[in-house]
Amino acid sequence: ILVIEDDALVGKTLVDLLNLHGYVAASAESGEQGLERLGREGFDLVLLDIRLPGMSGYEACQRIR
Repeated sequence: ILVIEDDALVGKTLVDLLNLHGYVAASAESGEQGLERLGREGFDLVLLDIRLPGMSGYEACQRIR
């Protein structure tokens, strides 16, 4: 699971909770960083914040699709 969230504390909390429940999770702090990680690593699910700096979550979602 890739968590794309610009608030570092929220992103870390989500990743920690997912890991605690047995999921493998990682985070990215921007849409650009998230797309880069998606290109390098395989993820089955993306949790995406809509309000991100630079590229919005909507734009990132369109590019992911």
